[in-house]
Amino acid sequence: MFVHAYVDESYDLTIGVYILTASIIDLTNAEDIRCALRDLHLRAAQCLPLSGELATT
Repeated sequence: MFVHAYVDESYDLTIGVYILTASIIDLTNAEDIRCALRDLHLRAAQCLPLSGELATT
């Protein structure tokens, strides 16, 4: 079995939150996992107001 580890971090210093995640996957499942994550990312991007909707002060 061949495995690979993925690590991601996120933080918001204004509220003092730090999140660290780690996953270990079997590389035989890597393509299925990539496709699932890509689909999630694309769906989330459609829901976010990324242009012209942010208020400026």
